Amino acid sequence: MTVTVRPTIRDYYSSFLPYVLVALCLTAAVIVGFTFYRRSKLREVRVRPEPEPQTEEELLVLPSRKSTIVRPCSAPNDTTRKAHYQSDVKLSNEDAEEYSREMLPLPLRLARQTFHIQTSNMVTEGSQETVDLLTKRKELRKTKSAIYKKNRRDPAMERAAREGTLLIPLETVRKEWLARSEFSTTTKLARHYDIFEHMFNGEEFKITVGMSVAFGETDHVLNGNFLTPYQASSKPTVNYSCSEDSHWTLVFTNPDGNMINKDAEFLHWMIGNIPGSRIADGEVLSEYLPPVPVQGTGFHRYVFCLLKQSGKLDLGKHVCRNGRDITSRTFSLSQFLSDHKEDLTPAGLCFFQATWDENVTQTFMEMLGMTEPVYKAKEFLTPEQIEKNLTRDLAERKYRNM
Repeated sequence: MTVTVRPTIRDYYSSFLPYVLVALCLTAAVIVGFTFYRRSKLREVRVRPEPEPQTEEELLVLPSRKSTIVRPCSAPNDTTRKAHYQSDVKLSNEDAEEYSREMLPLPLRLARQTFHIQTSNMVTEGSQETVDLLTKRKELRKTKSAIYKKNRRDPAMERAAREGTLLIPLETVRKEWLARSEFSTTTKLARHYDIFEHMFNGEEFKITVGMSVAFGETDHVLNGNFLTPYQASSKPTVNYSCSEDSHWTLVFTNPDGNMINKDAEFLHWMIGNIPGSRIADGEVLSEYLPPVPVQGTGFHRYVFCLLKQSGKLDLGKHVCRNGRDITSRTFSLSQFLSDHKEDLTPAGLCFFQATWDENVTQTFMEMLGMTEPVYKAKEFLTPEQIEKNLTRDLAERKYRNM
């Protein structure tokens, strides 16, 4: 009995492997040879500029090309790519540059094209802005360098800095800040605290008048700082700069404290038809009420808004007749501006934050004539504490009637 065994691919390894290795070696040799041949041809060319014409006859005879691409044999080591190695041809600078780009490998061509595109976009779109920015930075560096040099030459300042007794003139720094970026900073802070969103229906306005609000001599309103209701218990001092023949309206309101309508504000103070900056001579539309953030409701925002009037207005319908009634203090600044959109323009803004303290209880009793509402969070109890309380209640009920 004869058994035929079929050959497998492993049986052919020994016979085909030498041929595969020879083919790979030949392919590698061809690639290497072609690479060296191409490089040798590229080294044989260089760029030779034409002489500049000296006379009018030469200007008429010579072409408008600025460079000539030739194939000399005396410079075999020149690596310039701007040439054609098959014949002595003349190309302009643009043609030579284009041919040089074509002779580069594909990855280098792509990288070079990307660089040229980005560079051209930068030059065409924002060249002037970039120059202005660099000029400003350069001037700023020069100014800082001059200040540093001046300070280093001052022995008294150096000694005070070393001993830790150097004082910074905060009032001077504040005046400089007020002159440069007060309005933009106030706008950013008001946007951060959602004042535009909750009081002006999301519409922002350009602040044009700087306000200075202070309770007493030390408690200043600094756009988001924290003050207690006790600190703000008395009427504040409001200062601003304006022309004497202008009229203004001052509104002091709380967008978080209305206990009747959550979409409205709680009015604390309102004065209209203020001549110039003389607030005491204005028409009182609502008497001053200190901040009354209800216990358990967290921090409240209290906003002073200064509105510029087109002239003296009739604001009699906005007078708060009964200041002790919290219903009459329901107010909407956006609606008020909408009713007088032709006559009122927001111009100044200032605000602070406050939370409950014991002075709130006193204000509710004395000025509003009502019991203070209190919101307390339910105490968290673990399952063991709940079971213990239930057991105690059952025991009290069981033995109470014995």
